[in-house]
Amino acid sequence: MPGGAVACKSREEHFGGSFRAPFSSATLLGVTNPLRDAPAPLPQETIEALAYLRGYLVPEVSGENAIRTPKVAWKAKVLYQCLVRRVLDAADGTVLGWNADNLLTAITMARSLVETAAALFDLSENLSKPVSRGSLDEADAILMARMFAWKKAPGVAEDIPASTNVLTLIDRLDDWLKQRGASAAIIRAFYEDVSEFVHPNNLGIAQIYTDNDYAKRTVSFRPTEQTRTGLYDQIKSALGLLSVAKLAVVQFETLLPEIVRLNLLVITPTAKPQG
Repeated sequence: MPGGAVACKSREEHFGGSFRAPFSSATLLGVTNPLRDAPAPLPQETIEALAYLRGYLVPEVSGENAIRTPKVAWKAKVLYQCLVRRVLDAADGTVLGWNADNLLTAITMARSLVETAAALFDLSENLSKPVSRGSLDEADAILMARMFAWKKAPGVAEDIPASTNVLTLIDRLDDWLKQRGASAAIIRAFYEDVSEFVHPNNLGIAQIYTDNDYAKRTVSFRPTEQTRTGLYDQIKSALGLLSVAKLAVVQFETLLPEIVRLNLLVITPTAKPQG
């Protein structure tokens, strides 16, 4: 990764002063539900996870910060800032889609939230193993692979790591949840159900866009209340995975001091860093 300042700015800086997220960390805990005309409230745990993740963002990782931070720890900080932004963008996109009565956008972004929460959780779980063994090189390799991976590397760049299939990440999250008493493949089954709405199949075409009156042989181009309620349940479940994303960030924050300590030992082997 290049040295110096990192272009990892807040979304307000990216979009200009007029940009406002659907809800902010300053007001979020006072909002019952950012989704307008929702059939049911969001759990308080989801609201609190949104506030925590939004409060985790920093405007930038500066060149001065890069000088003070050991290289591997610096990579980890940048990667987590970007992943948390992706989680929040997916959550914001879900809310914006729902509030604009654009159910396709809402459910597509909800599916993206599932993918990103699984990726963030998997990263923290994978990092914890080499860090606990004191293997900085292995932790560095995990960070590099997650940041630079491609499904199909462009051109002749043979050294670019292959990405991990998102279904593998979701299955790993399912395994972790199963060990703690959850039903088997609960996230995978949910993801596949949601994908039926995202793809241009029956649920993603007729189910979202039509309300049939078979007695009158008329078709109104709008979702039925039953479809709208069912999709809201899916969206609510996807937003619930923000708690998983929060857990992953909390886990990373507990690992970070040890990553810094290991990195300093490599830089100055005779030093006794605090940590």
